Amino acid sequence: MGLNSRGTGGGGDIPSLDLQFATDKTLTARKGPTPVFTRASTATFIGSNGLIQSAAINAARFDHDPITLACKGLLIEESRTNTGLQSEAFDTSTWDLGTQRNLTVATNNIASPSGATTADRLTVGATTTVYQVVQSTPTLTSGTVYTVSCFFKANQVTRVAIYATTTATLPVSAIFELSGSGTVVQTSFGTASIQRFPDGWYRCVITGTAGASVPTSVRISPVTGTSTTYTGNSVDSFYAWGYQLEVGSFSSSYIPTTTASVVRSADICSITGANFTSFYNQSEGTVYTESRPAAVNGTTTTFSLSNGTANERWLNRFAQNEQVVITSAGVEANLDALNPIAGTLYKVATAAKLNDIAMSINGLAVVTDTSQPMPNADRAGLGNATGAVAGGGAVTIASIRYYKKRLANAKLVTLTA
Repeated sequence: MGLNSRGTGGGGDIPSLDLQFATDKTLTARKGPTPVFTRASTATFIGSNGLIQSAAINAARFDHDPITLACKGLLIEESRTNTGLQSEAFDTSTWDLGTQRNLTVATNNIASPSGATTADRLTVGATTTVYQVVQSTPTLTSGTVYTVSCFFKANQVTRVAIYATTTATLPVSAIFELSGSGTVVQTSFGTASIQRFPDGWYRCVITGTAGASVPTSVRISPVTGTSTTYTGNSVDSFYAWGYQLEVGSFSSSYIPTTTASVVRSADICSITGANFTSFYNQSEGTVYTESRPAAVNGTTTTFSLSNGTANERWLNRFAQNEQVVITSAGVEANLDALNPIAGTLYKVATAAKLNDIAMSINGLAVVTDTSQPMPNADRAGLGNATGAVAGGGAVTIASIRYYKKRLANAKLVTLTA
């Protein structure tokens, strides 16, 4: 039986748009139009083998968990720039900063998280001292948040630190244990995290706010316990690869560099024109999404219906005080059920028609709004709020469904449980 104008058929609720990115690993819709995707640069992602791979210009990325190898879905990121130079070459003068490099570097020594033999081995000397490789940063902007990340693998050295030079310029530093699931042993200022990758690799991340508009330097050091020194024996070593310094409150996908900074363009994914009107119902509808936010900042959007402005829009997005925003003619409803956590999978279902809006997230009881008009929309955006520009965050989208009817509240809870 075919679909009727309310998006139902055969006695059930059938979506007019059905995108299953995590399962199908393709942009092609199971039902309804296929989104249009562009990105003006290459970009990296975690492939089905857990290794970091490169996607061509305008090629969508279907990101995977590096350990379980499960597909997380379509990766949508804002534009980022890696201003850290020689991200895979710790033997270069970029990492010297005068005479401050006192670790011996063996280049292209073992397989990196990309699978290629491009990771360097860093070995301590004979004395007990602070061992390090150091790189100067470009001029920072006071009050701007920066994130530093690098991949490490233990050898005899099992603890590695990333330090900024002073608390006055970029107050971030942490010590990481490179074993088991990985541990942030100590954090001074800022925040830190660690993610395990295959073959003993870990991505270590520190984030902080610049205190002055001047250059600073970032130091990578082997440590003993929580001491900044290491007992040298000319033997102990660890491995490093994939250094990144970027503006933002979280680490984005890896951007390789050599002698100059590199920009990764934004992912833009949308449905417009006749393709949009083919699945959308202006008077009522239901949006269901499954996604993981890379950050919870109020602009990380999974799916949007809008006219390209903030005056008319329906957003499934992640903030501490809202998971859904519906705005029409300046009247706005904000629906919230929990405080989301970056990297966590959330199932969100929102049903709406005039003065009758409800939302459930992860099977929780619905929250409602009974005084909200419907927005006038002419486009859909995946991973962005306007259908045109990705910005303010990153999200991995596992699934999107749109129904041409306002599903019952109980159905919303069932869908998201």
